[in-house]
Formats: sequence, C-alpha cells, structure tokens
Amino acid sequence: MKVFNGIIIFFYTLIFLAIGTTLISYSTGSITQQNIYQLVDSLPTDTNIRMIIGFVGAATIVVSLCVLQLAFGASKKEKTLSYENPSGQVTVTLSAIEDFVKRLVKDFKEIKELKPSVKVNKEGVQISCKIYILQDFPIPEISGKIQNTVKSKVQSLLGIEEEVNVKVHIVKILDKERKAAGDKKEDAPQAPFQYESRA
Repeated sequence: MKVFNGIIIFFYTLIFLAIGTTLISYSTGSITQQNIYQLVDSLPTDTNIRMIIGFVGAATIVVSLCVLQLAFGASKKEKTLSYENPSGQVTVTLSAIEDFVKRLVKDFKEIKELKPSVKVNKEGVQISCKIYILQDFPIPEISGKIQNTVKSKVQSLLGIEEEVNVKVHIVKILDKERKAAGDKKEDAPQAPFQYESRA
C-alpha cells in the first residue's frame, strides 16, 4: 500500500512540475503561442497515438481522485480511535481524549494550564501537551509526573495495547502570584442579581 501511495504522489508531483515549468517558460518568453501551435500541429493524427493521449488523461483523473481519497481518508482517520471489542467495534473521538487529559491534570498544583493535542498513527496514540507551569517547581519532575499520569490513565481508560506516547512542551513559566490571582478570579462567586434598598 505504501508503494502504491508513493507512486501516485510521485506521478501527481511530476504533473504539477510539468505544468509549473510550462507556465514559467511561457511567462519568460521561452515558450510562445507559436511554439504551442506548432507542437499541436505536429502531433500525429494516428488513432493509436490518440488512444495513448486519452489513456494518459484518464490516468491523470484517476490519480487526482486517489490523492483526494488519501487526503480525506488520512484526515478522517486522525479524528477517531477505533478498536475491536469482543462484542463489536468501539470508536472514540480524539477530542474526548483531549478533554479527559485536561481533567487529569486539573488538580496539579504545579500547572496553571494544559492544552493537549491527540493524534493516532501506526506508532500508537500520540499526545502532545502544551503546559503553563509555575517557576518554583523543577521542569524534569513536572514533565515526568505529567507523562506518567497521562500515559497510564489513558491506557487504562481506553483499554488498548497500543503505545501511548506523551510529549511535553513548556509554553510559559509563571510565578505563584499570577497563579493565585487567576484562581481567585475564577473562584469568585457571581451574584445573580443586585438589590438596592431605598428609604
């Protein structure tokens, strides 16, 4: 399958290279309209040659459809995780896994915010975490804690044997005052209405 996909992409690339080269040559004057007319007039009128040209055109259309299928098929595959249970197939959206990862680290005192991104490929489940941490905690310790927790909990949740790889990307390092101010603002109760008494 990989070889077939490679052939399709290679063929499609050659077509676009040929078109791009022709357009550039035409814009620079290397190829003129007269050259194009001469080329068309010089083409043999033999039926076999016309059949070959038609076959090339049909092959180009087929390759284009295959490329579209590969593109949309890969996109669709990345959005869900599917596996077989004894009772049937189970499909889990990647957004559901991302929400689960967010909740996992919600109570971590070292973390201000975590933004996970989940992808699935042949190597397993790939989880990339963008993290805002506090400056008073060592990065290696926090990273290891997050990676171990997310990996074990996701594997336990999904009940799969595929490898779960967790990558940590530290986006910002914040101070405790900023963390406390943010939490206080989030926890402040909002009055449903205000009442003002008048004498």
